[in-house]
Amino acid sequence: SHDGNSRGHETELARELSLFDTVNIVVGTIIGSGIFLVPAEIARAVHTPGWMLSVWVIGGVLTLLGALSLAELGAAMPGAGGIYTFIARAFGPLWGFLCGWMLFTVATSGSIATLAAAFPIYLGGFIPLTPWTAKIAGIVMIVLLTWINALGVKNGARVGNVLTVLKVGGL
Repeated sequence: SHDGNSRGHETELARELSLFDTVNIVVGTIIGSGIFLVPAEIARAVHTPGWMLSVWVIGGVLTLLGALSLAELGAAMPGAGGIYTFIARAFGPLWGFLCGWMLFTVATSGSIATLAAAFPIYLGGFIPLTPWTAKIAGIVMIVLLTWINALGVKNGARVGNVLTVLKVGGL
């Protein structure tokens, strides 16, 4: 297809991430920022170790099935855009557009909000925080990570790699 520029060739996103970077994105996304907070909530809700392990096994199986489905789609349609591309191709551009806006307004912003809520909890283990300074710490983390990612994909990948290694090391 023609992208409308005068040179008559397609443009695409730069492929700057290594295999290590992409594996860390997947691992970091699956582990998430609440990994050290959520187990206590699950234990309170289910009351027994057997049920707690069952919740984790079921969640792990569902996550694996989702990851394998997206991997198959990614291999079949290797363009940039992820789930937006898959939805748009399967159901049409309107649904792809709506999926993109859902990701922007709900899914991604929800992940950012989780990070902003979890970071002060972890930081509070090292230094005492008041409710006010905890909110400031969450906001500063969002601004800092946004700035790093705005500097470029490789910068964001480096920070993500460090954070993922720390999460895996903590486990």
